[in-house]
Amino acid sequence: MLERLGSEPPLAPEPAELPHADPDRERAEQLLRSIQAQLTEGFRRYFERPVGRVSSHFPETQSFYSTLAKQMMEQDLGLSADDDVHSLRECLDALNENKLSI
Repeated sequence: MLERLGSEPPLAPEPAELPHADPDRERAEQLLRSIQAQLTEGFRRYFERPVGRVSSHFPETQSFYSTLAKQMMEQDLGLSADDDVHSLRECLDALNENKLSI
């Protein structure tokens, strides 16, 4: 017990290092969300046009459009957060300029 009194108190363990966020990956994910929003809006406009209108009164409708957009991004366009930011930016710009449409 005397030995313990003379020793220094045990130190708290050092906090674990948090992984540093990858700014390119974060930007890519942000661009993917923007692309998905653009595609979702395109599907909404397409399906809610006067001819062949799908009712937008159902709560599932927005989820349906978003799911279509996500599937198009992944399966048809092959987009993911692993893509470089420049390519995703070009895709978003093409959507904004109506060069890429559904």
